[in-house]
Amino acid sequence: MEKTTDKGKYPNIIQTFIEIAPYMKHLSVNDTAIAIADKEKYVSFYPGKELDFPVKPGDMLKRETVVYRCIKNRTSLSERMGSELFGFPYIAMATPLYEEGEIVGGVVFLQSTEHEERLLEMAEAISEGIGKLNTFSAGVVQEAEGLSSIGENLDKMSCEALKYASGTEEITSVIKRVSSQSNLLGLNASIEAARSGVAGKGFAVVAEEIRKLAVSSNESVENIEKMLKDIKEINEKMAIEITNIKKSAEEQVGSNHKVKEAIYSLTEIIEKLKYEAGHR
Repeated sequence: MEKTTDKGKYPNIIQTFIEIAPYMKHLSVNDTAIAIADKEKYVSFYPGKELDFPVKPGDMLKRETVVYRCIKNRTSLSERMGSELFGFPYIAMATPLYEEGEIVGGVVFLQSTEHEERLLEMAEAISEGIGKLNTFSAGVVQEAEGLSSIGENLDKMSCEALKYASGTEEITSVIKRVSSQSNLLGLNASIEAARSGVAGKGFAVVAEEIRKLAVSSNESVENIEKMLKDIKEINEKMAIEITNIKKSAEEQVGSNHKVKEAIYSLTEIIEKLKYEAGHR
């Protein structure tokens, strides 16, 4: 509800503003209150829909108010004010009123910035959160790159292990052939010892030992081959897993770079929001 002292006893310019103020406050997009004053006191006040200031007609102008200073300094002023005067932050836009070349008062448009202040606080909080997220993301990227490097090293080691396993297979193949030849040699020696009768008895003992050694060597080679086969299978499976780890790490690095780009874009938006809220 509008608050006005007796109409008709003010200079024409003030009287005119008293009459048109109720219409003027509806021309602003934001909720606006209007106060009209002579050189000493408020003469009329029109609160907004939700915006109301603790002033009433007859209240003396405070020296720190924008309308008082605009009258005193004979110039239009626009300032963002803190919550010290009325308990909440606001923007005040004031201009002096002249009649016949003399200042007779002033008019001030008041808009609360409480909503903008809250938005600014939220923007600051979001900005801080994004900063922490960006730091965390950078750490994840670094760890993923390190994991990718480890994957590459393990891949090389796995290839070397497979190469050595293949080389060991060649050695066991040679041992197996030697064992087979030794077994054949022992068998031939046994046959020759049998032909020699009593004279070849000692030779027969040696031939038997050769055959036993060949059989034992062959069994050992078979065990080694089985072990090498198991090692090779394990290495092949490990190589597949290492490849998957490497691929996953590379994808993680790529994803984190995209997250970083999104964070950068969001940071720009937040900075624009902070700027708009601070320069409204």
